[in-house]
Amino acid sequence: MLMLKLAVTVALAYALLVVLAWAFQERLAFPARRARVPDPRAAGLDRGERIELLLEDRTRLAGWFIPPAAPPTGGRGPGLVWFYGNGETIATIAPILRELAPPHAALLVLD
Repeated sequence: MLMLKLAVTVALAYALLVVLAWAFQERLAFPARRARVPDPRAAGLDRGERIELLLEDRTRLAGWFIPPAAPPTGGRGPGLVWFYGNGETIATIAPILRELAPPHAALLVLD
């Protein structure tokens, strides 16, 4: 009888854990707080500008566009799209962008 009570208790505790994990799945998977994308000039990216795109399916993309420092001749050049990690915010990677942004390519960093 003791084993049956123990098994029922463990099963109920497991069921409660599963329900809680399901209820808070978004917070568990995406722990970073969502905040408004800051102005890139305030983060030290003088060439950058804040952009916001609304796609046909109502998905909102916000981020920074950083044009090339030395535009290529002919007017067209390469571009890079950067989707960064889950635990980061766009302002925390500004020092990386300042150092690693290619001089001859545009950079689009999306939140």
